[in-house]
Amino acid sequence: MADRINSLPKYVASRTLTDAAWNTQILPGDAVEASPVSGSPVRALLKYGTGTFSRTLLDGGQLDELHLWVYPFIAGSGEPLLPGITTTHLDLAEVNEVGNGVVVLAYEPKR
Repeated sequence: MADRINSLPKYVASRTLTDAAWNTQILPGDAVEASPVSGSPVRALLKYGTGTFSRTLLDGGQLDELHLWVYPFIAGSGEPLLPGITTTHLDLAEVNEVGNGVVVLAYEPKR
């Protein structure tokens, strides 16, 4: 599995980096417009984490699914899941229990 993942191209969205190594390509300018799936019939881009870039992809119509891993503990503080997001309606597409109380919720934006 590691060989398959390592061989896949990697894309970096950054406002400051000008160079990246190890099978990566920096997305120039607007990351939504530069996204490798923009205008492509192949919609296969996997992004880990949340934050402003996730919000940008969602706002730009580039996010087809949002998977939320819910763990059974409360930390009491932290960053917002999607900072700055206004209102976005999602449809629950799938629920997977992966053990130890962890649940993966898959959502799709309402179109």
